[in-house]
Amino acid sequence: MNNLYDILNLTGNKEDKIKSCIKKVKLELNDLVEEQTCKIYSSYVSDELYKNHVINRIIRTGDLSSYDHHFVLVPKDGDNYFLIDLTYSQFKNDTFKNLLSDGYIVIKKDELNNYLRIVTSKSLNKEIDDIYFTK
Repeated sequence: MNNLYDILNLTGNKEDKIKSCIKKVKLELNDLVEEQTCKIYSSYVSDELYKNHVINRIIRTGDLSSYDHHFVLVPKDGDNYFLIDLTYSQFKNDTFKNLLSDGYIVIKKDELNNYLRIVTSKSLNKEIDDIYFTK
């Protein structure tokens, strides 16, 4: 499956594209507060990534728990994904410092449940591949 991602993303470095897309979205939505705007930010980021030929998926925590928050996952390699959440600061948690400063992190499957616990206030035991590939 990773070979498919590599073939579809031959036109440049995926991480550079993510940085560029985040920068563009932040400029476009610069007056928008982060609280209760995760759907807007995530959809803008996802659309911008698709325009740059980066496969991604918007994830709704409402499908996993009672709290609905949206973020974007981009496959990186093996069990690693880029997790993009431009509204993470609303949770007042600095566990993922790069998420606060850069808007994205590389997340391993064992770190996903810690992120989900922060944004949903619930302990979930989810596999990152299952979340990404399940509709």
